[in-house]
Amino acid sequence: APRAAPNLLLAHAAQQVPPAAKSQEPVEIITDTGHPLILVVEDNAHLREYIRGELGPTCRTVVAGDGAAGLEKALQLIPDLIISDVMMPNLSGLELCRAIKTDQRTSHIPVILLTARQSDAHQVEGYSAGADVYIPKPFNMEVVVACVNSLLESRRRMRELYRQLSANGQKTAEEHKDPA
Repeated sequence: APRAAPNLLLAHAAQQVPPAAKSQEPVEIITDTGHPLILVVEDNAHLREYIRGELGPTCRTVVAGDGAAGLEKALQLIPDLIISDVMMPNLSGLELCRAIKTDQRTSHIPVILLTARQSDAHQVEGYSAGADVYIPKPFNMEVVVACVNSLLESRRRMRELYRQLSANGQKTAEEHKDPA
């Protein structure tokens, strides 16, 4: 079956569900199964659960209903990747992205922004905030999954390279820099 239908469902769900009010979200216990941990930050409950479900059994997912809860979970759990809406209560996705990318503990985490804001200026704003990928809504979930897989594989290869360099006693890229 073609994947275009979810796009219509996503657009419809976004129109039908009012933004979630801020709530005290329970702390989730995450066990390390060797699968990557993805944090989904989205104020639309139906869309949040749809994304979580589509990521499937190859990822562990944690969700947050607004940017403030997302930042708290990101700092607590240090996920492998974050998928976030842009327009949310309490802390926007842009503010969340800036906070993630400027904190040494989380600056390495790839961030995918999903948004109804589609203009070139908004995309520039998203990338300037540190987003790795900026996807306009309604989106094709296959594109989101492909971006997730690509970013995770890129990070995996980078970790492996640094592991090999460390094991061989070779200098890392940081050690190669000239002291200025």
